[in-house]
Amino acid sequence: MDSLAMDSLQEESAGEVTQLPDCWNTKQWSYFKDENPWLYLNSGHVGCFVCKEVKAAGGSVHGMRISSEWAEGKVGPSGTKKSFRQKQIRKKISEHKASGAHLVAEEICKTLQNRTVEEAVQQSNATRLDSTCRVFITAYYLAKNNCPFTDYPNLIKLLEMSGSAMGRVLHSNVTAAEIVRHIAVEMQQKLVCYIKDHKTKITVIVDENTNILNKPALIIYLRGAFGDQSKPVTVFFGLVELQEINSLATKMALLQYFENVGISMSLLNEIWIAVCSDGPAIVFSKEVIDLLRSDFPNIALSWHCLAHRLELVVADVIDYVAGINHFKIFMDSLYATYSMSPRNARQLEMAANELVIQLQKIGKMLDTRWVASSYGTVRAVWHCFPALCKHFEDASKDPSRPTRDRGKYEGLLNKLTSCSFIKELGLMCDALEQLNDLSELLQRLDMTIVNAHRCLLNQVHRFTAMKDTPGKFATIAQRAAEEGQFMNIQISKERINFSSLNPRQFYESLSVMLNERCRVGSDAELIESFSVLDQENLLVGGKHILYGEVEVGLLCSTFHLPLRETIDAYRCFKDSGGKKCPEALMELVVCMKTLPANSADCERGLGAMNLIVSPTRSSHSATVCSCLWLNLNGPPLNAFEPLSYVESWLAKGRRSAEERHCEKPHQKKDDEEHLKAFWEILS
Repeated sequence: MDSLAMDSLQEESAGEVTQLPDCWNTKQWSYFKDENPWLYLNSGHVGCFVCKEVKAAGGSVHGMRISSEWAEGKVGPSGTKKSFRQKQIRKKISEHKASGAHLVAEEICKTLQNRTVEEAVQQSNATRLDSTCRVFITAYYLAKNNCPFTDYPNLIKLLEMSGSAMGRVLHSNVTAAEIVRHIAVEMQQKLVCYIKDHKTKITVIVDENTNILNKPALIIYLRGAFGDQSKPVTVFFGLVELQEINSLATKMALLQYFENVGISMSLLNEIWIAVCSDGPAIVFSKEVIDLLRSDFPNIALSWHCLAHRLELVVADVIDYVAGINHFKIFMDSLYATYSMSPRNARQLEMAANELVIQLQKIGKMLDTRWVASSYGTVRAVWHCFPALCKHFEDASKDPSRPTRDRGKYEGLLNKLTSCSFIKELGLMCDALEQLNDLSELLQRLDMTIVNAHRCLLNQVHRFTAMKDTPGKFATIAQRAAEEGQFMNIQISKERINFSSLNPRQFYESLSVMLNERCRVGSDAELIESFSVLDQENLLVGGKHILYGEVEVGLLCSTFHLPLRETIDAYRCFKDSGGKKCPEALMELVVCMKTLPANSADCERGLGAMNLIVSPTRSSHSATVCSCLWLNLNGPPLNAFEPLSYVESWLAKGRRSAEERHCEKPHQKKDDEEHLKAFWEILS
């Protein structure tokens, strides 16, 4: 420590009682004073000048706690024997000398010169915060962009080479994962606090996944008016690993997760208004939803995502009407033939790249049932029909292939060029095109549950009309069957003639099954009640003086809203033709918008998870959850403010980037040392 600074500190201590500890003599005191100039005496105890001054200046430095005993001169020996008491006080002095708080306090005093202690403390804290904030932003960048944590040390080096002060520590990939988890937990707690403070009505959307450590897990999303009280948004909330797969265990795991993050059952009962499932709905099944609704009667609506699995209706109808899905069998044969042979895969890619893209989805995210029910796959087979036929024909006549393989390709060619297959392909193209357009429409951000229900009913009527009016693809396929030629390729009924689909029966079954799959049952009355808030319906039925008031009363009872104020606001809403929405009615409108018309955000989360969970990265659920939080919910890098997260990190006793009371990370020896002479040529 600088002698001038120490002199100034000692001058302020004039008048202190200089009684020695009873286990020391003057010679011993002089020895310890010379070794530790910061020591001072206080009525038989010792203290620290440096810590005393820094603590008096305000206090503390981020991540460190100044010892009150040392600052106030209350440190003394313990025990009865003199030798033991001497040993105790030596040990206390040695430990304090090496403590992180004392070392930081000494650094502050060294920088005093013409400034006050308060200014020195502020500068020291600012330096620590600045470098630690840079470290946090770097770790945040990795999670936001799905980069591996092993990139973190190299990014730190790059920033240091660019002139940024990155501190001494917090430079390892393990630390990066800890920082990401800390930020994600803090963000989640901020959302939980917002929900508690504002009693925000929420919808819980649940997807399911088995990619995390090969265990079933629930992926939880919340939809609510977070921030903007008039525009609900859907955000990722967390992952719930399941130890057992049954309805009761799944329900208890979900509720326990809410308890763990700070959302009590009483609060859930007050704010939880709907639940929506996504994905296969095997783990989070209808039985689980029924159990939740029995525990939380305020859940007004529950269903599977309207935009999800629509295209699977076509496959189910074909299985029901024809008894067998020939297109799925064809896709199974293609996948079995090409997925196991790089040579076959290259040849197929050269012939039909669009179809290869669809086949590559099998195994990674979807099975053949999903891919065979995709409009993209059916369209790819339709457009690549001539190229596929030529590829199969050439492969069936290739003498370099085994006889068994040539027979397999000949069978694929016969199946592809049969009249029945082409007519079924045309029907599937028409139906899947309609459902694909409907699915994209339902995934719009501004889609409300009322408009979604209307779109579904319109699609059911459209399929009913198509019983007598075939679509464009079916018309082309029927003409090709009559002419015996499709896209200049000869087709024949004599090759493989399986039973053809009856278009009328196909569309009739499609209408019925779509209506059943998307039916909301007892919730239909609630959706019909919400329709009185739709401006289009208001223009049609709003001429009646009492129009919509019964429905609004039902909605107020369902969502526990004030009845009289809401109905008065609804009357003003009607009088304006739906152009002005009074504030008293806005809460009901927000409830309507909070109900999920789709779970498109779940698909975005599934895509992010497929990037995060890989064989070369850790699949620890806490790390995956944290990465998903920052990737899906976190602000863009230029809008991320790390200061509050750094302060909470230091408040938990974690190290700052400028921590001195620890060993600096070792620099790894360069494995390419032998190339230095060569690099000099390139420099």
